[in-house]
Amino acid sequence: MTAPRTVTINEAFDIGVQHLQAGNLMVADRTFRDILSNMPDYYPARHMLGLTCYHRGQLQDAVHSLREAATQAPDDCEIANHHGIMLSESGQYDAALAEYDRSIAINPDYPDVHSNRANTLWILKRYADAENAARRAIALRPDFADAYLNLGNALVEQSRAEEAIAAWHQALTFNPTFSNAWSNIGNAHRDLGRLHDAEEACRKAITLDENNAQGWCNLGNAVRDLGRSVEAEDYYRHATAIKPDYAVAHHNLAIALIDQMKLADAAVAAKYAVTFDPDYVEAWSSMSLALRELGRLREAEDAARRAVSLKPDSAEAQVDFGDVMLMAERFDEAELALNEALRLKPDSTRVYMKLAAAQERAGRIDDALSSIDRAIAISPEMPDPYYRKAGILFIKNDLDAVRDNVDRALALKPDFAHGIAMQAEIALSLGNEADALDYIRRAITMAPDIPGPYLTLVKLKKFESADDADLAAMHALEPRIKQFGQQQEISLYFALYKAYEDLKDYDRAFDYLRRGNDTKRKTIFFDIGDACKQLDDIARFASPAIAKNLGYDSDIPVFIVGMPRSGTTLTEQILSSHPDVYGAGELHDFTVCEQLFGGRVTPDNAADIGRMYVERIRKLDKTGRAKRITDKMPGNFSRIGMIAAALPHAKIIHCRRDPVDTGLSCYKQLFARGQYWSYDLDELGQYYQAYERMMQHWRDTIPDAFIEIDYEDTVNDLESQARKLIDYIGLPWNDACLKPHEHKRAVITASKAQVIKPVYKTAVQSWRKYESHIQPLIDRVSK
Repeated sequence: MTAPRTVTINEAFDIGVQHLQAGNLMVADRTFRDILSNMPDYYPARHMLGLTCYHRGQLQDAVHSLREAATQAPDDCEIANHHGIMLSESGQYDAALAEYDRSIAINPDYPDVHSNRANTLWILKRYADAENAARRAIALRPDFADAYLNLGNALVEQSRAEEAIAAWHQALTFNPTFSNAWSNIGNAHRDLGRLHDAEEACRKAITLDENNAQGWCNLGNAVRDLGRSVEAEDYYRHATAIKPDYAVAHHNLAIALIDQMKLADAAVAAKYAVTFDPDYVEAWSSMSLALRELGRLREAEDAARRAVSLKPDSAEAQVDFGDVMLMAERFDEAELALNEALRLKPDSTRVYMKLAAAQERAGRIDDALSSIDRAIAISPEMPDPYYRKAGILFIKNDLDAVRDNVDRALALKPDFAHGIAMQAEIALSLGNEADALDYIRRAITMAPDIPGPYLTLVKLKKFESADDADLAAMHALEPRIKQFGQQQEISLYFALYKAYEDLKDYDRAFDYLRRGNDTKRKTIFFDIGDACKQLDDIARFASPAIAKNLGYDSDIPVFIVGMPRSGTTLTEQILSSHPDVYGAGELHDFTVCEQLFGGRVTPDNAADIGRMYVERIRKLDKTGRAKRITDKMPGNFSRIGMIAAALPHAKIIHCRRDPVDTGLSCYKQLFARGQYWSYDLDELGQYYQAYERMMQHWRDTIPDAFIEIDYEDTVNDLESQARKLIDYIGLPWNDACLKPHEHKRAVITASKAQVIKPVYKTAVQSWRKYESHIQPLIDRVSK
């Protein structure tokens, strides 16, 4: 029997290296440990053991082994370089730089150490130093692909994206299979707004290396920006499957889920991100957003504050904190946060989109349009900014521009369900019910799990059977509705209310109506006491003394005021049927003019406010021929005194309706903005009482400034009331005013589905169907 041959240390070392290179890490580990058990001072084995531990994911063991090897071989530049890598990987960046410097002192012409040093300097955000180190590595080895990668990383952080892309392409010249280079190129194209180029580059990255987690994540970013969030979700999940602790991919997954209204899942994904990286500012911000939509406002504020405290100079964190403050109606804090975000990141699409949303909610429509236009200029290939702009333009009643922007969004993303749903709202506003129904059914087909479109659908059909397929589809969403967030939950409940009202199942209808209102009330910060006090204060301090012909002399404006759902839209439709009247809808312009002159009308500025207002509304009449222009902002009932002062010859029409019918109609309406008092029956009644006190104040102080018209009189005797209105605004009679439903114009208010129908009487005393459910309202308005 032949005795086993004795293996020398060098032979054993070579065997260990071969196993390491072949990926047989456990065998390599055992081999190097066997060598060291016999020769503890054999530093080459200590060196290779450190690399083996690193590849096995045992970073601390790797640092320890490389430290020992560096101590045993203080003049070996390669060991010092590898020790630096391990220190950098473990977050000991200053110690890593010290080891790189020691390696360079041993051999200044060793290119690898300069490249690795560039990477650590990049992590430390010392981008200019990182660039210099990478260029030194390239000078020593012109075909060094890794050094070109690090050079590109340093350049892109210095806002030199085109140079970075060129550097990464140079890396690919020397290493055509360099997956990370393509991934970085894709990310840079995305930052430059070239989303299709970004997608193409990222696909090359994952084709070259299907286990490139960063490549999958960057591909997800590109397609998400192109409006393909479902596809992006799949790519982010690929990334997290490859690298479970990839915090960035978990966060991006949260964003894609938010896009799809999968808010509960989004909150979980964001939680994973901050678990793996507790200082991840953007993930805390996304968690705040998901929690906001889920109605968990206290948790949302905590997450937003955490983001801002971690990184006060983060524009995104400031924006999200501003969002929370807006929901809390804390406008001063919101404005501060959003302005800080704009200062920090003036070229961010997201910041401008958020700022536009905040400005729109604050009633600053022109500012909102300027901000959203900036977002579009930065990212013209993103569909969402066009969709957001369409929503803002809807408020301005500029439906041609609304349609144009929706079309732009859909050209970029044909399956954009929200865009299709907006097309339905446009068609409904123009009275084209058949087109609206076609659009909304397409939207539901594209996104059957999003409840929102059903709220439009129920406006367009009358439910006649409990077996209706659409009713069944809405009920199918109920068991999981809370995962979509409170806004979608509210939409579903209001839609189900309408369906059961059609079916005359009033008890069940009111149950869904109550659920919708209760859920909506939870999403808003509102104090009914403060709201009523504001109205009472106006009545207390508004002085009729300023209303003595100090304002601007114009008889063009016609203000239609009153409680929402009191007949204001019908009144405007009657007036605008006259060929000399332009119906402008609900305008914020008088408030805007007041704000531009210090927030209130005074004897000194009354004429200037009136003149500016008339100049603004004249621009709305594209023909330039209208002799009267109506402003149907119901809430202007609180400004009757100020309007009379600024525009003493303007006509003001106060619309009244049975208080219980008015209140219930408000309770049945999911308003797009404001009217926060309308989601609780007792609060609604309190607000109505404050409104009545205010109107009585105007009757007592300036009774000649306005007329009052009752909804019930209008629907019972249309001709008498129509003639009264036309006579009051000083125009000759026209028979078209007897057929307001035939007048084609854009109507964007809650009554847009009604104005295209002949005047009907069924809404009079309609509250009696729900009498047993609305006692808190009845008790209040009956006092």
